[in-house]
Amino acid sequence: MSLDVYQARWRPEEIEITKAAQLIEPLGNRLAWLKENEVEARKHDAPNGWGRYESFVPWIERYLEACKAHPEATIEVSR
Repeated sequence: MSLDVYQARWRPEEIEITKAAQLIEPLGNRLAWLKENEVEARKHDAPNGWGRYESFVPWIERYLEACKAHPEATIEVSR
């Protein structure tokens, strides 16, 4: 599965994500990409500071660890 991290974070229902276990592999892959391609990833930092690499990567790490710790957890988003 190709995963758009934006969709996983804010619109999981659009990609039929309902359980944390469904996010483990794709989040791990995206996290690896972010770490291996920091210069490229930083090109997408928001100029207003609301979305920056140095805060996003640790957030993805915590999200991934929570999914691993609770694979049967239901994924829900409040927008």
